Amino acid sequence: MKFALFSRVALSQDIPKYNLRRGSVGTVVEFYPMPEGQEDGYSLEGLSLKIRSRCRSHKLR
Repeated sequence: MKFALFSRVALSQDIPKYNLRRGSVGTVVEFYPMPEGQEDGYSLEGLSLKIRSRCRSHKLR
């Protein structure tokens, strides 16, 4: 797991589909491990994220 549960993360790129902007800050609340060769996923909640969102790790920093 690249990001620990309950750690603060920021989006490294915009996600226009969900109206989320680069730099939006959230807290990791769930981790979704994927099989080798696929990218792990995370669920985020946070102050600047108005919805609970599922993000791939390459979109977080």
